[in-house]
Amino acid sequence: MSSFLLSQILIFFAFCFDLISFQLKKREQILLCFIAASSLIGLHFVLLKQETAAYLVFVSTLRFITFYFSTNRTFLYLFLFINTCVLFLTYYGALSVIAYMAGFIGTFASFQKNDKLMRQGMMLCTSLWIAHNSLAGSPAATALEAFFLGSNAVGYYRFYLRQPQVIKREH
Repeated sequence: MSSFLLSQILIFFAFCFDLISFQLKKREQILLCFIAASSLIGLHFVLLKQETAAYLVFVSTLRFITFYFSTNRTFLYLFLFINTCVLFLTYYGALSVIAYMAGFIGTFASFQKNDKLMRQGMMLCTSLWIAHNSLAGSPAATALEAFFLGSNAVGYYRFYLRQPQVIKREH
C-alpha cells in the first residue's frame, strides 16, 4: 500500500472520530475524540512528508490533551510560542506558512470564551487548512476540512445571522 493511500485512509478514520465527537455531550469524551482524530491527521501529514503541518497538528494534539486537564489561558501563549518554534524549525516554503497561520489562528480561536469569536476564528483556520491540504495534494483532508467549514458556517448562520421568525396571530 502506498504512503498516499494510507494517508487518505487515516483521514477517513480521523473523520469518523470527529463525527462521533459531534454526538457526545461530555467535554472529556469530546476531547478524547479530538485527540484521536488529530493524532491520525498528524500521521497523515507525516506520510505526505508535510513536516510543518505534521508537527503543528501534533502540537494541537498536545493542546487537546492539555485542555482535558486544564483550561488555563496561560497555555494559549505557550502553544502560540510552540507553533512559532515549529515554523522556524521546519520551514520549507509557502505551505509551511499556510499551516502555521492555520495553527496559530486555530490555537487563538480555541481559547476564546465568546462562541461567536471562536467560530469566526475556526472558520478562518479551517479555510487555511483547506488551502494547505489542497496544495499539499490530499483530497481526503481537503474534504474533511471543507465538511467542518460547512458545518461551522451552518451553526454560525443559525446562531448569529438568521432572523428569528415572528409568528403572527390572526384575530
